[in-house]
Amino acid sequence: MLITIFLRWSWIFFVYAFFGWCVEVIFHAVSEGKFINRGFLIGPVCPIYGFGVLTVILCLEPVKSNPLLLFLGSVILTSVLEFITGLILEKIFNDKWWDYSKEPLNLFGYICIRFSLAWGLACILVIDVIHPIVIKSIDLLSPTSSLVLLFIIYSLIFTDLTVTLIETLKLRKLLFFAESAEKGLRMVSDGIGEALTNTTLDAMERFEESREAVEFRKAKTRVGLSSVQKRILSAYPRLREGRHRDVLLKLKEKFKSEIRTVSEYKK
Repeated sequence: MLITIFLRWSWIFFVYAFFGWCVEVIFHAVSEGKFINRGFLIGPVCPIYGFGVLTVILCLEPVKSNPLLLFLGSVILTSVLEFITGLILEKIFNDKWWDYSKEPLNLFGYICIRFSLAWGLACILVIDVIHPIVIKSIDLLSPTSSLVLLFIIYSLIFTDLTVTLIETLKLRKLLFFAESAEKGLRMVSDGIGEALTNTTLDAMERFEESREAVEFRKAKTRVGLSSVQKRILSAYPRLREGRHRDVLLKLKEKFKSEIRTVSEYKK
């Protein structure tokens, strides 16, 4: 009896992990127009779907006669599972494996309302329509056939998982090395870039000051300022404080306005 239950749950996990992989492939074929192996593993399985459906069936099959309760429970369970899985993967590999940050009503990019509702609807379809067919198909196999097939399948999955983890951890180290090298190169390039930028800006500033000085001298002879105003502006170009500060500032502003007028006229 126990072996029968174990074999059944093992089949359920594998079947829905495979179905989930198929759904992911179809979804991205439609949305992006190309094949993308969305599974964490190399093989055609997405374990999160297997765990998700197992969790929903174990927890919610007793309430499947209540569609609303089944839907809400499925939304909550699948969202919690997706959130925890995304968080664990990011902690282990220091990167997000999916990101819903651009989706409305998302939680740290791990889950979002649109996909959570979709999982809820999908679970109703699974429990009411698909799962009874899956169970009937599983029950057609003899215990011996199930055991042999599952041994082969899970041996392949375990090998796949081992290779994927090793290669992914290598990739993480490689990415860390690349990131460190990138930071070093960025520091060098930023230093050179900032030096070039500062030199260029200084040169432009000096050129601008020289150009303004020339325009200033030209404007003094062309604009309609009195000789007293010209003398004051020439004698006190940096005057900031004093008894006649406000008057001088007004004169300077007027003079600058006249310079702009001359410059615009020349253009």
